[in-house]
Amino acid sequence: ERVRSSGSAGSSGSEEGSDDDDVVGLDEAASIYSASPRNPQNTRLRRWKRTLALLILAAALDKCVLLTCVSSESLAAFSITDDASISTLPATTRQVGAALASAPASLLMGRVGRRRGFVVGGLLGVAGGLTSALALQLRSFPLLLFGTMVIGAQAGFGNYARYAAVEVVPAGQQPRAISLTVSGSVFSAVVGPRIAQFGADLLPGPFVASFLTAALVALLFVSLIACNTGLPGRPTTGAAARLAQAGAREPPATVRQVLRHPGFLPATAAQVGAYLAMVFVMTATPLAMTARGYEYGSIAGTI
Repeated sequence: ERVRSSGSAGSSGSEEGSDDDDVVGLDEAASIYSASPRNPQNTRLRRWKRTLALLILAAALDKCVLLTCVSSESLAAFSITDDASISTLPATTRQVGAALASAPASLLMGRVGRRRGFVVGGLLGVAGGLTSALALQLRSFPLLLFGTMVIGAQAGFGNYARYAAVEVVPAGQQPRAISLTVSGSVFSAVVGPRIAQFGADLLPGPFVASFLTAALVALLFVSLIACNTGLPGRPTTGAAARLAQAGAREPPATVRQVLRHPGFLPATAAQVGAYLAMVFVMTATPLAMTARGYEYGSIAGTI
């Protein structure tokens, strides 16, 4: 292509044999290039949007596994023990698993990167779902407790999806990225209990197919994460880059500084209270509704 400026349009246009079809102005050429797929800025834009979209979908699948477990664990335990007073223990072991896995998950991702860390968490979900299904087949309550604890460990890994989202988007897009990633839970809140309902009586043994389906969803989560090559290799590097882009003048706070912050204790107390209420209601509801004669379809919809 031949490019001419608007200032030389007259002289160039008067040249004998010039082909106006091949001549464009500088402004038009710049506009064409800015929209071109070859523009590095457009390439980076498509890359982080694709990475974020895959991460949002993967985070939704991760929560589907968790909510499938939440919707069925207490009734599954009751089918083994026939004792409502201990049928809520799987919820306890699930929360313990998430708590125990949280710090190791962060350390592992800091060493091997987000993508490999999430793959490990997803494989824990596969193992937890299969173990829980086996426990129901064998009618082993201790094995069911162990299976739900392993599923909880997957949640301990999956909770870092919102922080991974911060690391893949440009400066200024972090709040939106976190919101979009967390909003995937709305999808999970609808699909997860329906997975539990689908498998409640599909195979011999209550909820065996529910946990097998949860393991399959966890495997799909692993596949999505493995394909998401845009996830950063090491989050510490990504965080430092984001701070530099944002023009941060102070280094990140240490753990000691966070613990001493005046807002730490109120925020922690609020989290504890909110989780206490949520776990209490979601754990007791299936047992209470079953005792009142409700069908499991209604229970799943309530959850």
